[in-house]
Amino acid sequence: MNEQEFNKKIGQRIKEARLNKKITLAELGKRIGISESNTLRYENGDIKKVSIPLLAKFAAALQTTSQELLGWNTDSTTIKSSLYPFFDAYISAGTLDNIDAIYDCPKIDMPDAILGKYAHDKDIVFMTVNGESMNRVISNHSVIAVKTNIDRNLLSNGDIVIASNNGGYTVKRFINDERNQRIILRPDSTDESFSDIIIPYDIADDLRIFGKVIVYSVIL
Repeated sequence: MNEQEFNKKIGQRIKEARLNKKITLAELGKRIGISESNTLRYENGDIKKVSIPLLAKFAAALQTTSQELLGWNTDSTTIKSSLYPFFDAYISAGTLDNIDAIYDCPKIDMPDAILGKYAHDKDIVFMTVNGESMNRVISNHSVIAVKTNIDRNLLSNGDIVIASNNGGYTVKRFINDERNQRIILRPDSTDESFSDIIIPYDIADDLRIFGKVIVYSVIL
């Protein structure tokens, strides 16, 4: 089975699940945050690649699992998965926005193979990213998996983090510049208008590292 045929099979399962639940195309699109026309494109298999996080959103909206939509649940095959909080709002990769009630949000079903050593970790959350300041590595509208409750002292230079400094949250590379006694939150973008956020050690008490990005995937 080639990729086009595989995507059409996924689309057929999405459509069957939607019809079984008596949900319209428009309503399904609204539930997962895409247009009715794009929802139809997914059902028709016209999208080249369906990201795992978006598939999980389809599954949650249709009260099924990603494995069912992928056709992995057969009599002889069981794919292990876990549920994780999904913060269905945009975290900025350009400016600072707020995160509220992150752990009270709906759950999505994610195959353990996607998260590897982080599978079943209670500190993992998923969220979407908005903005172009990290577009060399994380495109606008990507879905990211974040390991929360991270000790700042255990971060390595270059790690991608969600951080807050006297405001909302931003997605940037973390740099601990010991020589100059400062923390740098650095963009990684093709757009040169984005610049470093520099936080000297002596005023870094308010810097909060919400978590470290461990997985990202683009929603097409």
